[in-house]
Amino acid sequence: MAFLTLEVYTIASYIACGMSILACLWYIIRFFRMNIRSTTTKIILMVSIFDLITGLTWLVSSIFGTRNNCATMILLLNFTYWCALFWSTSLAIFSYKVLCGSDSFTQQNYFKKSFLTIVPTCLIVALLPRLSFFPLQYGKNGDFCAFTANPSLSPTLQTILVVLFQGLPVVPAIIVTWICYQKEYQFLKELQTQSSFLKPEKLFWYPVTQIIVYLPRLLFLSMQSGGAFNGDNILIFILFFLARLGGFVNTMVYILSVPTQKKKEPKNVSKVSLTQSTMDLRESLNLERGLESALL
Repeated sequence: MAFLTLEVYTIASYIACGMSILACLWYIIRFFRMNIRSTTTKIILMVSIFDLITGLTWLVSSIFGTRNNCATMILLLNFTYWCALFWSTSLAIFSYKVLCGSDSFTQQNYFKKSFLTIVPTCLIVALLPRLSFFPLQYGKNGDFCAFTANPSLSPTLQTILVVLFQGLPVVPAIIVTWICYQKEYQFLKELQTQSSFLKPEKLFWYPVTQIIVYLPRLLFLSMQSGGAFNGDNILIFILFFLARLGGFVNTMVYILSVPTQKKKEPKNVSKVSLTQSTMDLRESLNLERGLESALL
């Protein structure tokens, strides 16, 4: 595949980053125009914000080059990628607790607790390769920013370390997301006969989205750092493109679950929390409205 030149990679980066940036901006603008500000929509907003920063970082590096800023760029990318990943996992945990958790679960401060956990943790881990004693160091590797070759490590050992460093946040998050949505699917499947609104099959796409969005970058960095990078390989090119398309994929999946405006409700019917809606689901005629709120 001799046509896969550096220029082709640059154009592909422009296209993928542009799609991701526009999609994220679409949701962010949509969020501030919506009447519904639930914990769910706030979490998706955080995913979009970090995906937007990721897309802008990729785009700026493609336009102006990396020069001596490789270490800063890869640090920022790791931070924003992991933040977006864990916010999407936080959404899976939240929806699971609301639908399938105990009645004692409350939404109060869930968003704040998630923010204080996710953002500092991702920042600390992303900063590790800037420490002199850490075996992996951010920098230029060939034509791309990744991890510089460590002369004290064999290519095989460096690849293993990259997989561990990049994969430890990604793989457990995907597993937790898959488990949460699988339990939700089983729960909603049992209730499907009671409501025409319930469509548990769509839950399948949330964990699949995490795989599509976050695994390609892990594989790309692993192959690049281990010396197995070949720019003419079509698989490498696909991984490169998908790694920059994350914001678009995330937005297209989550945006379908968020209403554009508040639905009209009968008079004298007050809004209920997601948790209360789940309880009412077993007791009253609020079944559809409660679950629709929980599945924003």
